[in-house]
Amino acid sequence: MALLVGVFAFWALGGFDSNDTGPVRVAAPPALPGADETCAKLLNALPPELAGEKARPVTTAPHRVVAWGDPAIVLRCGVNRPKALTPTAQVLGIDGVEWVHGTEGDTVVWTTVSLPLNVELRVPKDYTGKVAGDGLLVPLAPALKANVTR
Repeated sequence: MALLVGVFAFWALGGFDSNDTGPVRVAAPPALPGADETCAKLLNALPPELAGEKARPVTTAPHRVVAWGDPAIVLRCGVNRPKALTPTAQVLGIDGVEWVHGTEGDTVVWTTVSLPLNVELRVPKDYTGKVAGDGLLVPLAPALKANVTR
């Protein structure tokens, strides 16, 4: 019940922009033990705007997924270990949160590797000229550090 109240409060306080093209179709993250409660707390603490884009509703797992803008920047909480995390991967530390990144088609995928749950940020290449990776990741760090803890 608290989860639904939190999602409704996010929407009621202007978290979702009803002028966008509707809910974003998103694949749900895997069902990891204990992820739902942590992810719900994280999503309630995220900024209502990212890179100047307003949050939008999603089609699946609204307690573990949030999106901003069109094309959508998508955050998924509780994802599997990132493919980009190899022995030679460069890890980027931003405000106490470590990330690796890779690409999937026209999307840059940033995934945390220093938190108990992996959190993924999928950024369409449309944003790469407008906002550097750290410009997307810095605003997320306080919510990640405060809510995705051991």
